Amino acid sequence: MRGGGVEVVHCAAVGSVDDGKSTLIGRLLYDSGQLAKDQLADASRERGRSGRFDPARVTDGLRAEREQGITIDVGYRYASFCGRRVIIADCPGHVQYTSNTATGASRADVVLALFDATRWSTDLLTNQTKCHLAIASLFGVGTLIACVNKMDLVGWSEEVFQSIAGQVRAVAGRLGINNITIIPVSALHGDNVVKRSELSPFYRGPTVAEALVRVQTRTLPSGTRLPVQLALRVRGGRQYAGMLAGGRVHTGQEVVVLPSARTTRVRSLFYLGREVEEAIAPASVAVELEHDLDVGRGDLIAAVHDSPEVATDLSATLFFFSGCEDLTARKYLVKHTSRITAAKISSLDSIIDPSDLSAAPISADSIPANSIVRARMELATPLAVDNYASNPTTGSFILIDSSSNAILAAGLVGLSLEFLGQDKNVALHAGPPRL
Repeated sequence: MRGGGVEVVHCAAVGSVDDGKSTLIGRLLYDSGQLAKDQLADASRERGRSGRFDPARVTDGLRAEREQGITIDVGYRYASFCGRRVIIADCPGHVQYTSNTATGASRADVVLALFDATRWSTDLLTNQTKCHLAIASLFGVGTLIACVNKMDLVGWSEEVFQSIAGQVRAVAGRLGINNITIIPVSALHGDNVVKRSELSPFYRGPTVAEALVRVQTRTLPSGTRLPVQLALRVRGGRQYAGMLAGGRVHTGQEVVVLPSARTTRVRSLFYLGREVEEAIAPASVAVELEHDLDVGRGDLIAAVHDSPEVATDLSATLFFFSGCEDLTARKYLVKHTSRITAAKISSLDSIIDPSDLSAAPISADSIPANSIVRARMELATPLAVDNYASNPTTGSFILIDSSSNAILAAGLVGLSLEFLGQDKNVALHAGPPRL
């Protein structure tokens, strides 16, 4: 029994302020006939344009976005091109909303990046655009569709397009994003968005819609990973329910329950209320085990011969959503899959400057908002974790301030920033809690 359903492409639209992300997404939906009547009406209401259709307003969900004409929160839009479903996350371009880009990039298969052709003679890749691409790379996105927008304002110059394409390839390559498609477009008028334009005879590649159809989705991790979300009493026995975060589970399979490291076998398996022989990630399932073990929410069921590390000390990359002081003195909570444990930052290794992507030692115990930090974490109770690169679900966590319950950062386990030449080896050390 497969739980994945129809294959869906997850796309994160990123870029600097006013590069045209929202306009491009609106044009994609409009030209492919995927806007409802009420959406068309909302996008055509007067906002200084005498009621003319405004593609950018299609993704504006918040009142403040509609009033100010900017993107604040991540807006999700759903589309289908050539029979393939696509979920597009419109990420904010303003610096104060950079943390929302992490939300859009965390599940993305591809980055859809916009670049303003009118800025071709200056530093095209602004600090904010570099930061967005760095975040995408941090979350393991290796495919980029780069749209050189507003080509109509530079007379569809091939020279301008090639100059920008060179800059994009140089920065993306440094980030480890190597699967790159660069398209000249006019999002406002729809050139090369859904329909091919005759105004760019020098370009023979795909339109934006065609490029999205060709994207390869990420391969799900092969190792069996079932974080337990709920323990149920059924027919005098127990079932342990959760969503598979990797691999498959089948009846008779030998499994280990972590962090206790007790082994057993799967006696029966249920999917959508029916008993089945096998289920494949990302199915939501319930399992019954042969032995009566102490299993509860926060435990993880894995294949015996391919299980994750159990760690109380780990290396992580932290993306901070807000500025933070007294990093090593604070008390934190770490939410990993369905388990929460107390934690602290034992050491700060380096900080990544989003403006120029350089790594430097941390000289103070405080950092500004949107900082990317390499740090060592100590956990009060052990967690069953993978390297983020091998399993994003069991290799990631949320860092919470224990006093205010504010979410401070997203944490990626054992991940190194390859484009900065850091050690790619995972750093996990099991041992007794030290808190």
